[in-house]
Amino acid sequence: MKKNTFYTLLFSLTALYAFQNAPVREGDKLIGKWYCEEMDRSTFKVSKKKNGDFSAIVIQSDNPKTIGKEVMKKITYDPEKKKWVGVIKSPSRDMEIDAEFKMVTDSKIQLKGKVFFMTKIFYWERV
Repeated sequence: MKKNTFYTLLFSLTALYAFQNAPVREGDKLIGKWYCEEMDRSTFKVSKKKNGDFSAIVIQSDNPKTIGKEVMKKITYDPEKKKWVGVIKSPSRDMEIDAEFKMVTDSKIQLKGKVFFMTKIFYWERV
């Protein structure tokens, strides 16, 4: 009985240690809280949905009308190009924009939005 308890405890601790120290999947690095000065000094919470897409909502902003609104949808990770692609929504203008996200560093993302022939680049920093 004591032997089984010992082995169960040892296995549980080993599994817990391995889980905590497992590397983050490259595509999941987008998950977390991000801040952007140029977008009304807003903070966004990015999460991964059950279907594997990423989405984000505004959790803090100088523009209170945008708080709680979804700003990213249908964002998927392309492992070959090492970037995320999908649609961002302008919460203040009610328009959808084709976008791609690229990791600059582990704590900085480049967001490139394209509408027709115009391109705008923003940088988000991890909070």
